[in-house]
Amino acid sequence: MFQLFENASDEIIDGVVAQDMKQHKQIWYLREQVAPAGVKLGYVSFSFHLIFPAVFENSVKNLAASAGF
Repeated sequence: MFQLFENASDEIIDGVVAQDMKQHKQIWYLREQVAPAGVKLGYVSFSFHLIFPAVFENSVKNLAASAGF
């Protein structure tokens, strides 16, 4: 996975990679709380998405397959 990101270093602006499942769950929880917290503060709700350029399609599919998805 890190090789995929290293190859895309010119395209990636910022990101986070969890070190284990506990950290993954904590990061995902924070991600899910951004929109509701914004609404409570009077902001418009929005979503976060991972967007990969089409040139990475095969790399993403291979990564997902190797991870069992």
